[in-house]
Amino acid sequence: MPNRKNDDLQGELNRSPLSAAYGQEPRAEVWHRIRWNVLALSLTLAAMIGLGSLLRLFIGDGVVDVFLGVAGPLLMAAVTVASIRGYRRRAWPWSLGALAVEIAWSAVLVLLLR
Repeated sequence: MPNRKNDDLQGELNRSPLSAAYGQEPRAEVWHRIRWNVLALSLTLAAMIGLGSLLRLFIGDGVVDVFLGVAGPLLMAAVTVASIRGYRRRAWPWSLGALAVEIAWSAVLVLLLR
């Protein structure tokens, strides 16, 4: 039976910040992970929605398609900047506002492209 106190692998895992027991992590680390996940979600949505809007510029032929193809990527670029600003400055209104704008623009796309 291995001696658990002298087990090198267990010692490394105990020192790893990712192996902390649930509820044992420092609050700052927990909030940092939440902010990081919000940033990742926001950037992923901005990339998908911005590229989808840009695609309308190339495959569409109406005035609405040109509007969506120009306004969408510009809006998603602004959302990306706001999301990064919210992450770096720990400002929740910027991060959550960026997600709200992405969701609202998705709703506009759904309504206009029906």
